[in-house]
This record gives sequence, C-alpha cells and structure tokens, in this order.
Amino acid sequence: MKNLERLSFEELQKYYASWVYMAIHAIVSTHNGEHTIDSIAKSLNLSTALTQNSMDYLLEKGLVIQENDKFSMGEKRIYLDGDSSLILQHHTNWRLKAIDSFQHKSDDNHHYSAVYTLSVEEIEKIKNLQIELINQVRSIVAESQKQEEMVCFSLDLFNLVRDTK
Repeated sequence: MKNLERLSFEELQKYYASWVYMAIHAIVSTHNGEHTIDSIAKSLNLSTALTQNSMDYLLEKGLVIQENDKFSMGEKRIYLDGDSSLILQHHTNWRLKAIDSFQHKSDDNHHYSAVYTLSVEEIEKIKNLQIELINQVRSIVAESQKQEEMVCFSLDLFNLVRDTK
C-alpha cells in the first residue's frame, strides 16, 4: 500500500466513529475524481453540511485531495488492524448500513441470513470457505482498474450458543 503512514489513535477514533468518513473517503475513488461536495452528499444521502465537515477532516489528514471543487483519493491510506479496539465500531457501522439497505429494495443488493446446526468439522469447512472467498474478493478489489461503484461486503459466521460448561 502506498504511504501507509499511521493516523493517531484519536484520529482513527474519529474516522471510525461513523460510516460517513469511510464512505466519503471511498467514493472519491470512483468516477475518476469527478465528485463535488454536492454530488457526494446526494450519492450518500447526506446533508451538504455533514459532507463538507467530513471532507474537511479527510483533506486535513491527507486522505483526500482537492482540485478546484473536485475531490479524489489522496496518497495516504488507512488500515485498521484486526485486533484494534476500534474494530467493533467499524463492523457495527457497516452492519447498521446493511440493515438500512433492507429498506431500500434493489436488485443490486444481496442479503442472506440463516441459522444452522452443524458439526464442529462442518463449521470449520465453512470458515475455510469464508477465508478463501475473502481472499478472492480482496484479489479482485486489488486488481480492479475501474472504480465505478461503491459496495459494502460483509461476511459473518458466529456461534449463537455460548458454552457454559
């Protein structure tokens, strides 16, 4: 990754406090930097004031650059370690957006939920399939030459019963 300079913990707390910063940060990579504050606000269904305030923060941190009234991805990148204390907020932000997307039915959205009872071995097989899928998705994303749309990809598998032995 280019310029993987770390933001401070306080800066990361602000960035991950809401889905808005990450969404604005990501959307400027689409459509060759042709986004304005108004187009971003409209695309993400945000107020212009919130969009501008969030953009000011992203600009200040070097995550986004501005040329005239257009915005594009900055050189600085952000990465959250899987063991970070902020990971819970990060996952929660996007799960809440998934719930929000249920209300806006679209053929472009895909949701699947199920509850199963399985053997430990079968659960392990599913976990391995998830890891393979995540790696394949990450490879597709890394090789992508055209950033036309912005999507959220979430994948969960968790035990519903706690062992109380």
